[in-house]
Amino acid sequence: MCNQQSTNVWVENAGRPRLDVAKIPEVARDCVHPVLNSDPGVLAMLGSNSLDSTEKLIRYTRLETRSRLDLWPGMVASVGNHSAVPVPGRPSHSRDNTKSRPAYVVLTEEWPFGPCPERGLRIASVKSEINLAVIGTFANADSVLENCLAQPKVPGAKIRLMMHAHNPTVFKNVIFVGWLGHGLRALDISNPFNPREVGHARPIPWGDVMTYPDFDRGLIYIGDNQSGLHVLKYTGPRAYELPQETYSSNRLSPH
Repeated sequence: MCNQQSTNVWVENAGRPRLDVAKIPEVARDCVHPVLNSDPGVLAMLGSNSLDSTEKLIRYTRLETRSRLDLWPGMVASVGNHSAVPVPGRPSHSRDNTKSRPAYVVLTEEWPFGPCPERGLRIASVKSEINLAVIGTFANADSVLENCLAQPKVPGAKIRLMMHAHNPTVFKNVIFVGWLGHGLRALDISNPFNPREVGHARPIPWGDVMTYPDFDRGLIYIGDNQSGLHVLKYTGPRAYELPQETYSSNRLSPH
């Protein structure tokens, strides 16, 4: 049985938290844990008697950064990744990929302390899990600060609506994004290096769509924070590829 409670590697030391390097190998027994912690070489290094705790921590941290994609490292505390959704049906063609792990992941961001500038959408290559890289981006005109600030406000509101890509429903070649302040955006990602918009629907008047778009028998269901439920139909490029059965990207999302 795996450990259902995440291992706490922090201990108190004279009233201050300290990372206990000796506990890091235990993380490999957690039900959810970094792949790094299952690597035999890493576990052997952490269990070595020839290295002190400081050297082990330095080496572990250095290795950890190779399997992480941090777009804002220590620079903007109020920005963070919101969604990371693998692109289905497009496995990595790496020689050792026997389990059809994905080649690409769609990333969106969260900007909780203000609407401007807008946060866009990115596509990352995960073909090599230790060399993650952004290969494609897409943003709306409000990525320009002046354009974002010029947007109208909801009556009675002190600030403009949030303006960022939020919850994506991802298919092999097309993704649909509940884009705050911009309604629903449909993007063709058949070329992940150059995503392009192939359709949009912005509910009047604000387009404040936060939900993951849900699909059912050719129709799209979205929720607008200001005007409620909207039912849409996509007829643009690659519409024939969309599922006809019920498809929900994230039924358990708190949004």
